[in-house]
Amino acid sequence: MSERLSAGLLGIVVLGAVGCSQPPPRPLAPQAPPTPPAQIAPWGLDLAARDSSVKPGDDFYGYADGHWLDTHQIPSDRTRWGSFDELGERSHDQVRSIVEALPDGAPAASNEQKVGDYYRSYLDTEAIERLGLTPAQAALDAIGDARTHKQLARLMGRADLALKAPLRVGINLDQKDPDRYAVTITQSGLGMPDRDYYLKGDSVYANLRTQYLAHITRLLALAGDHDAAREAHAVLEIETRIAKLHWPAAKRRERDLTWNPRTLAELDQLAPRFSWSLLLASEGVDAQAQFVVRELNAVQDLAQLFLKIPVDDWRAYFRYHYLADHAEVLEDLGEAVGELYVQRYFPPASRQQVLALVENLRASYAAHIEQLPWMTPETRQVALEKLAAFHPKIGYPERWRDYSGLSIVRGDAFGNLTRARVFEWQRQVRRLKEPTDRGEWGMTPQTINAYYNPTFNEVVFPAAILQPPFFDPGADPAVNYGGIGAVIGHEMGHGFDDQGSKSDARGVLHVWWQQADTEAFRKRVDRLAAQYDEFVVLPGLNVNGRLTLGENIGDLGGLSVAYDAYHRSLSGAAPPVLDGLTGDQRFFLSYAQIWRSLYREQQLRSQVLSNPHSPPKFRVNGVVRNVDAWYAAFAVQPGDKLYLPADARVRIW
Repeated sequence: MSERLSAGLLGIVVLGAVGCSQPPPRPLAPQAPPTPPAQIAPWGLDLAARDSSVKPGDDFYGYADGHWLDTHQIPSDRTRWGSFDELGERSHDQVRSIVEALPDGAPAASNEQKVGDYYRSYLDTEAIERLGLTPAQAALDAIGDARTHKQLARLMGRADLALKAPLRVGINLDQKDPDRYAVTITQSGLGMPDRDYYLKGDSVYANLRTQYLAHITRLLALAGDHDAAREAHAVLEIETRIAKLHWPAAKRRERDLTWNPRTLAELDQLAPRFSWSLLLASEGVDAQAQFVVRELNAVQDLAQLFLKIPVDDWRAYFRYHYLADHAEVLEDLGEAVGELYVQRYFPPASRQQVLALVENLRASYAAHIEQLPWMTPETRQVALEKLAAFHPKIGYPERWRDYSGLSIVRGDAFGNLTRARVFEWQRQVRRLKEPTDRGEWGMTPQTINAYYNPTFNEVVFPAAILQPPFFDPGADPAVNYGGIGAVIGHEMGHGFDDQGSKSDARGVLHVWWQQADTEAFRKRVDRLAAQYDEFVVLPGLNVNGRLTLGENIGDLGGLSVAYDAYHRSLSGAAPPVLDGLTGDQRFFLSYAQIWRSLYREQQLRSQVLSNPHSPPKFRVNGVVRNVDAWYAAFAVQPGDKLYLPADARVRIW
């Protein structure tokens, strides 16, 4: 098949060209040459990353990471490169070594057999090429046969198709009752990262839309569509109309705005002609007493828009996204891979060391809460109860997911992907009749990330992120507390940020703060948002202090609490000076070095517009300038660019 469309069904990365279209602020070659080796001290810090020509008080990020930024380049197939990406590559290599070592003769139906055959089927490009579009033909025919909006609504709910659509039905924890699951209905349907990509009028975004249109046209043409150009324009027009109705990212963060329970009858009143019953029955969830609508007026408008757009245009839209969205492979057996990963790369001793670090963080958070001058005694008591109930999940689940009902067939890559998706959705639907599983993880052990779950009041740290530069069991405590300690503290802090503070110790979404606490908290976070609003990322593009507020609160609280937890871990002993650096200096340098990253300009724009995290430079500089201990550690004085008078520094937790 021409240009390997068949392989593209499993491997295409949507918007790869869009992400790489513009040069970043630092000049980058199209391909990354060999980079100088890091000079990692025996105690865990990259000493060679620093740029001694930069004054810490002027640009701490540049001081801690400047040499690394100047001597590294983004690989030609990436839109960013940094600590997370380097660790991601290491994790991928580790997973690959595990999977490639699995024997051909693994016991039938074992996780080893499923993972091995799934992987080998994906790599069997000859079989994929030979089959061409055949595995996808039944789905494409079903889309092509639809003649009415009702038939399309039924297709939108089929788990085997997993169609991108303007509305998405999911199953999540009930924010008002953490002991049960709820069916959620949310806005969806965009192929580019955010609504602004469709709506902004400047030349940068116009160019991105032109590239996206070319991508849609090319994929539909490769699939054999004779009128691909017209269909591509219809797809882009649909997505533009969808984007106009979407809530912006900052509004979607407001948890009290996104819990809107509705019965099926009330959904019919919300959008009377939309086939709610067909969609929900096709999903297998129509028997539920109520459904949680997240973006209420957007969902209403999107349902009405669905009915206004001709069926022919929707068929082109669904056909394109079906072809483009069949890219995920190993993620569908995530915990099966994760169990093998943990056995090889995450010893029990590392888990115990991190758990001990967490308890020091918990004790430090408690001390901070007890001393807060702005919090009322009533709210303080509930906050301490919430902290005491906080549950850390470190490394891997206590109970692994059961894949015994999933059939994986060697040589059937497309079928394996489809069966895995259906298997997962059926598992989700079954849970609607069961109590919530508080032992479940939302990430696999091999994932380079972490999260706070407010409904369970828990933080989750997969094994893969518990590696250098974030955590090293043999590193100096200052390095571990400045690295993984600050990150864990950040996630714990989400329990008390502008959204996490809306849940109590059990995870129930309700107001438990006194009005005086809310007002005092708002004054502090408003000052922090205003600080970040002033940070210039690119000409004409500043950090959005409101969009990033929760993450900035987490960064500031996490670093402050991790600093105190570090000193708590010393039990009164004086930390040594290592390579001329004090313990406090090592702590702050470790924090700065975990965030070092290079970005292509379009990726940076995308992050600023839609990502609730500030760009790395400001996750470092924006935080340390509000921490008194940093001033003392690096002798920061008035006149330095990052200097803030003591009364201008924001102290929240």
